[in-house]
Amino acid sequence: FRTWLEQLEAEATATAPQLDDVLRSSTPGEAPLYGFAIRVARQIATLSAMETDSAPPSPLTFLMLEAPEAYVEHLHTVLYPPAYSACFVEDPGDAAMWSGYADSHRGLCLKFRTRPCGDRPGLDLERVVGWSGHRGSEPKVKRNYVPMKFDPIDYVEAFPEVEFFTAFGDAPVTTLRRDWHFDGETRSEIAASFDDEAAWRKAHWERFEILNLQKTRHWRHERELRLVLASSLSDLAPLEARKATYRFEDLEGVIFGMRTPESDVVKTLAILRAKCLGANRKTFELYQARYDRDGAAMAFDRLSLFERAICSPGMPKDL
Repeated sequence: FRTWLEQLEAEATATAPQLDDVLRSSTPGEAPLYGFAIRVARQIATLSAMETDSAPPSPLTFLMLEAPEAYVEHLHTVLYPPAYSACFVEDPGDAAMWSGYADSHRGLCLKFRTRPCGDRPGLDLERVVGWSGHRGSEPKVKRNYVPMKFDPIDYVEAFPEVEFFTAFGDAPVTTLRRDWHFDGETRSEIAASFDDEAAWRKAHWERFEILNLQKTRHWRHERELRLVLASSLSDLAPLEARKATYRFEDLEGVIFGMRTPESDVVKTLAILRAKCLGANRKTFELYQARYDRDGAAMAFDRLSLFERAICSPGMPKDL
């Protein structure tokens, strides 16, 4: 460890004149100091890599470039649990979204039937609701259908700032006061935020919900809605813990993209036919997307022959 520190000190000393030259030729007023320092460090690291070819990065490179940024990026994990979102749109006619989210119009769009969920539309999803078992035995996962509401995205000019030292919502207030806001003699002014603990926690989780439902104004054209899954009690990192399943009866239809390959259409129809016959469904909506030149917008044509085929027992099973 001492050898590593000595090497780090030597490299820092050797790099100081170069950094000083770069700082003199730059204009730090163009951006906040942190962003400016990161850009300078990136440039130095890149120029160093050009000189050393494929040599491994030095400890100094890690401390100057990677460590500060990684530290700041991970601060939010201390404040809030991870949140996972399923994204939907009100209107599937945005060509830019088909290009970006549907593999350049080669994908599909799923149309869901919603149900009332409080004051918003919602969708019932089967997901993990708990675990059961005895000591010493493998816990059994309990799954059930849970109504989840669609929340619209709020498109903002800028993301709100979060006061780091008042946002430890998972920590006991006694711990916050002892370890963060009291040095044995002086009480931090911020500690007053916790005097009304119920109000503080309510505001904390309301802010968490707001942060999960915001995007910048540049995405306003999407008119996005989200189903958000998060928990401060359960670990949702494993895929099985957060996997959710919808009822087939709530899948109202499918829209094929303008460039969906014929082979994918055939595979999709075969899957839908098996599902529809198994569930004894009499109707299922199918559409073909196209570009309407007259209206300068996307249009969707109903595929009535396909619809009858996937819901009819008399059609060939392989279509």
